[in-house]
Parts: sequence; C-alpha cells; structure tokens
Amino acid sequence: MSVVAAARLMAADPSVIRKWENEHRDPSVEVWPRILKFLGFYPYPIAGNISAQVLMLRRIEGASTTRFGRHFGSNATTVKRWET
Repeated sequence: MSVVAAARLMAADPSVIRKWENEHRDPSVEVWPRILKFLGFYPYPIAGNISAQVLMLRRIEGASTTRFGRHFGSNATTVKRWET
C-alpha cells in the first residue's frame, strides 16, 4: 500500500507518515486511535510494567496527558510520571 493510500485511510498527511516511518517524528496521541484502527493491532509489545500500560491506554484512547489525568482526578505532570 502506498503512503498516500495509508494517509487517506488514517486521515493524515502523507509527509507526516513518512516522518513516522523514518523515525523523524512520533505520531501525536490524538492520531493513535486511527493508527490502531488502520493496523488492527497495538504495534508494541504489551509490557508487564504499569508505565507501559498507562501509555498504551492513553494511546488507545487518543488522550493527552491532561485529559487522561483529568479522567483519573489527576494532572498531566502526574500522568507523565506514571509513564516513566
């Protein structure tokens, strides 16, 4: 599949996808739900540690650290600590 076709399916710009592929840029958290839908699976190993699981859940939900923290009665700084 071409980058242009993949970009169309994910509602993303082809140049941004090329940057993801070349590891020049990470996808923003807001686009993760579309990436996961496109791929049909979570592309990283599901680790047993809580930090990786928090990040995975945040990516699946497409939530910023602020929104994720608010959901749990916390804040972005705390979420970032959870993920490290």
